[in-house]
Amino acid sequence: MAINQHQHKTEKREREYISGMLHRTVWMKRFIPQVWITRSIQVFISLCRAAMRETSSSLDIPEEEEETNKGGVIHPCNSCGRFYSKADGLQRHFESEEHRQRVLFLKERFGESWQQFRWYNQATESQNLNMEEPVGVAFVVPLSGFFCKLCSQFYNSEVSAKDVHCRQSSHIKKVKEWDRTSKGSMISLSLDANEIAAAVKKNDGGSSPPRSSKSSSQRRSPSSSRQGSHSSRDRQDETKDLSDVSDEEESSIKSETRSTSRHPKSNVSEKSEDNIQKGDFKLEEGELSASEVRQLEKNQETARIVKEWETREKQRHWDREQRDLTKQREEEREKEQSKRDRERKERREREDRERKEREERERQRKEKREREKLEKERQDKEERDRKEKIQREKAEKERKDKERKEREKREKEEKERKEKEKIEQQEREKAHLEQEKQIQEERKRLQEAKEQLEKTRQLQEQRENDFQANQMRERAMLEKRIWEQQMRERELMEQQLRQQQLLEQQEFERSKMMQQMSGERMTNHERLEQERKERELHDQQRRENES
Repeated sequence: MAINQHQHKTEKREREYISGMLHRTVWMKRFIPQVWITRSIQVFISLCRAAMRETSSSLDIPEEEEETNKGGVIHPCNSCGRFYSKADGLQRHFESEEHRQRVLFLKERFGESWQQFRWYNQATESQNLNMEEPVGVAFVVPLSGFFCKLCSQFYNSEVSAKDVHCRQSSHIKKVKEWDRTSKGSMISLSLDANEIAAAVKKNDGGSSPPRSSKSSSQRRSPSSSRQGSHSSRDRQDETKDLSDVSDEEESSIKSETRSTSRHPKSNVSEKSEDNIQKGDFKLEEGELSASEVRQLEKNQETARIVKEWETREKQRHWDREQRDLTKQREEEREKEQSKRDRERKERREREDRERKEREERERQRKEKREREKLEKERQDKEERDRKEKIQREKAEKERKDKERKEREKREKEEKERKEKEKIEQQEREKAHLEQEKQIQEERKRLQEAKEQLEKTRQLQEQRENDFQANQMRERAMLEKRIWEQQMRERELMEQQLRQQQLLEQQEFERSKMMQQMSGERMTNHERLEQERKERELHDQQRRENES
């Protein structure tokens, strides 16, 4: 019941608001131009839409289907700028000779690519993004139209200048030439009135076309109602901007504006303009007049405003209820929060008391543990000292036993080594005696040989004259035998030396083995004794070699 009452009140407020808006609109039409009213309504709609976008609610509002336009549907012909209430009339217009002539005129004027641009068809913005990038846009200067300083061409609209002219090959070639010669210098935006007038006359072909009537300019509206309001406003802005230039510029620009298409979206053929000027212009079957188009646009705008206002009022009422509900919830949350704060404070105080008691008990337990720990450490230290003392005594005893055993072992090894050295010394002396005996025998044989040689020499002296040749041969043979004997003695001495070295090596290996078995080093006295013996042996060998 409450919901129905609220809905009834909301609908009543909406009806009052709409009636007030319509009354203000009728009053404004009497004293304010139509363009100002259209702009005010558009600003109002844009603000309402922005407010609707910015407003957010946590509860979803059911979306209603949009109402159909009260004034019907407009079927436009973008090429000719005509509007029809039915699709059949638009189809008949497409088959007419006037429409075909207009299309041929546009193709001749703008080329085969005239249907690419957004003012000739219903192409969306996303379909035009893949077009070729315009080149040299900086040379196009707007002045109630657009004049290219590089090509000396004047255009009425920005789209025809920047999107059509700036894509032509001649313009692109001139831009490249200018970039090559100017080396990056800035483009001056100052214009000469005579230059603009000459360009306009050049585009018009030297003729000034007739002025178009107000009805024809009003009838040249775009395909949609919103585009129509924008195009009419742009044309009025262009007419207003002409007052800022000189008379010569104004005449040239107006002639260009009438000769060419006034706006990219208002494409009326030259034949239609001549008919409008003569006053014999007739509407085709099913075609809408300018007043009917404006009435349809006004009805559509009013329906849109009403629909947006209803949505906004519903949203506003819903937001108000949400704010009240939020405020009530906030109060409840504040009460609950204060209650929770009190409970939290009491719980915190109780926890603080318990924490202090717990800390005191913990401190006492900690002190007790510290005392027990110190006592235990003292006992452990005493036990460790006692065990270390026992281990030291045991290690000392083991060390002494080990030293005694090693000493006995060394004495025994030393005794064995001395006995072996004594035996080896006896063997070396025996070998030395045998060697001396052999040397004496060799010396004795040499002495005998010398005596025999002396006897032979004496015989040779007696028979010197007769047996000189024989003596020389015998002497040579004797010298050879002496040399052979010396060689045998030398070989014998070398053999004895090798035997002695072999014995010394065996003795050294035996002593080294004994040292490894004993596991200890030789004392300094023993080392000196061994070095002395080796020195004596070396001197003896040297003397024998010298002898």
